[in-house]
Amino acid sequence: MRIIRILTGLKAVNFLLGAVIFSIFVRIAPVFPFEVTKMKFLIVLILTSLSFAQVLAKQVDGLYDAQVVVNDQSAQARKEGAKKGLMDVLHKVSGFPVPIEHPVVFRALNIADQYLYQFSFARLEESEWGPDAPPGSSYLNMRFEGKSIQRIIRQAQLPRWGANRPTIMTWVAVDDGQRQILTDTSEHKALSKLNKAAKKRGLPLVLPIYDLEDSIKLPMVQLWGLFKEGVLNASERYGAESILAGRIYQPDEESWLGNWRFYFKGQEFEYEFRSQTLEEQMLWGLSAGAKVLADAYALKPSTEKQTGLLANIRKVNTLEDYGHLLKYLNKLAITKQVSLIKMSDSDVLLNLSLNGTLDQLMQTLSLDKKIVAVAVSSEDVDQNQSMSQFIWRP
Repeated sequence: MRIIRILTGLKAVNFLLGAVIFSIFVRIAPVFPFEVTKMKFLIVLILTSLSFAQVLAKQVDGLYDAQVVVNDQSAQARKEGAKKGLMDVLHKVSGFPVPIEHPVVFRALNIADQYLYQFSFARLEESEWGPDAPPGSSYLNMRFEGKSIQRIIRQAQLPRWGANRPTIMTWVAVDDGQRQILTDTSEHKALSKLNKAAKKRGLPLVLPIYDLEDSIKLPMVQLWGLFKEGVLNASERYGAESILAGRIYQPDEESWLGNWRFYFKGQEFEYEFRSQTLEEQMLWGLSAGAKVLADAYALKPSTEKQTGLLANIRKVNTLEDYGHLLKYLNKLAITKQVSLIKMSDSDVLLNLSLNGTLDQLMQTLSLDKKIVAVAVSSEDVDQNQSMSQFIWRP
């Protein structure tokens, strides 16, 4: 049963690879004299197949969702909680801290509860009570109306970061008396704080398996020392677009100290934060990385004339492919409008009206490589547009 659970959790490509390996194993298994030996061999092969995984960009869910702690479940608590939730959602959607003093933002905060699409309360467990969550507190779970949030973003001329976001390979070592590295199966309370922070900032994290290969490439002592070479080498197998490494410990009973390194496109960024809570520490560490990524991928307000692009996309072989292509393009934050010009065999010529520049479009497409540029042509194109050739790879 443990083997079935492992297989179920694999990505599709790795599942297929695991299936091939399993079929090979079935043929050669009789040469192994003991059932235990066979099982160990199978586990090693399946886990080895994981090293071929390539973790590309990911569609982030819940961009308009927020959760805050309120003292009770009254209408007044809902209104105050909605203000905090709206600020969190604006930060998540833009990728940057939002200036509360901005006139548009300030007006929106005064009626924040009117932007709610739905909400619910949930009582905190006794184990969750603390200085900021006294007995009787509740979680206020909120979903804001997406079009209204986008309107606030536009009117306030804030950056806008789409749901297709780069993955972050995340190495975190925590010391609260005993050092350990966070993985998907960690039981340390820091894991839930890390995941909560990632959800709050809209970041797709990749956590290490930390198997034998990881432990050889990045022993605990190297991660604790935040040694660049070890972190980068151990991250190669996971294929994430960026890497966040951190060490977190308690210098005293009232605070947490975190040292962080963020690696993206050959650049290295260093941060140090002292926080009162572990939850704050995780949020600040991830927020620093989010700001770097948003600076690269978020669409920033511009007074430049809107960009138009003629895109000839090949290998759109069926109507189903065409439907998936349009759905994909319309979901991108950078595409304002997608118009069909003509279809010919497996080629589709589209007119893309962009919210940003051509470079920003290419950078966005490079995240998951579903649309790949193969050539550029400027024939029969006026001075305000350019034409590009692409291949569709769903």
